[in-house]
Amino acid sequence: MIRSEFTILKVGMVVLICFVGFLSMTSNCFGGDNSSYKLLSERNVDAMGGLVKRQVVRIEIPEGRTREDVEATFKRAVKEIYASRKKLNALSVEGFRPQDDYKTGPYTIGEAVYAPNGNWAEAANKTAPMKINITLGTLYFKSKKVIFEKGTMVEFVSSEGKDIEIFKTQGNWKDENILMVVKPGQAGKVLQSKTTVYSPEMSDTEYQIEIDGKVGWIGESGIKASND
Repeated sequence: MIRSEFTILKVGMVVLICFVGFLSMTSNCFGGDNSSYKLLSERNVDAMGGLVKRQVVRIEIPEGRTREDVEATFKRAVKEIYASRKKLNALSVEGFRPQDDYKTGPYTIGEAVYAPNGNWAEAANKTAPMKINITLGTLYFKSKKVIFEKGTMVEFVSSEGKDIEIFKTQGNWKDENILMVVKPGQAGKVLQSKTTVYSPEMSDTEYQIEIDGKVGWIGESGIKASND
């Protein structure tokens, strides 16, 4: 009987702790800590000669979380970062996946803005209430796409059955940069890949391919794994 009462008391304490944690939005008590994050960088973007204090902080969020978990992560990050800084008029927290280039690329998961009325542009408004505004993209929640490794044999494909253009350099799809034209079904070997994130909604992987002794670049939609 004593053991039973102790178990009930223990469970009750856990529920109470989780409830308090839920209210404070600092952690997720169920299924482990699904609101943890890693600080990557921060920069000040003050306005009005430094009178309006604004800061952009970039964080890394592990893969595999639900939309609810990601929102909780942003809320936790905003609360903890804002509390640890000197008085800010506005704070932007930008989320990245572990594999993303946070130094030069745009944020890839989403953004949480903590500012008057939840609006970064209203940072100088001292009478409006501070609110959090979270915007999430779709890229983080999509199934992880297959990236062909170096040495993988591939074949060229075209949805319309037309010849496929191979380019001299990566990222330049202009006519003057065309190296050669290949037929659908022709084989090539992957030398390297480069994935570029354009927004929290879209990314594209380009491949450097060796074909008949020549080396050029093609987008991900132009190749598939070879059946041979």
